[in-house]
Amino acid sequence: MSDEYVTVSVKLKARTAKAVLLDVGDTVSRGAWVPRSCLHGADDQKIDKAHLDDELELRVREWIAEREGLL
Repeated sequence: MSDEYVTVSVKLKARTAKAVLLDVGDTVSRGAWVPRSCLHGADDQKIDKAHLDDELELRVREWIAEREGLL
């Protein structure tokens, strides 16, 4: 399991104190819940300033990005 970050382009669909719902925006809309602990610290702060449905580039742990189909 890699601790490296990868950059993904996503749409913010929902957020809680512990996780965010991200949509990769493929032809079929599919959201993925990602723990905030798996986001780069600076990008986690970006989430708090963003509005729902904003398109963002986030750094996410590679293993969860692969598991959730964000790549």
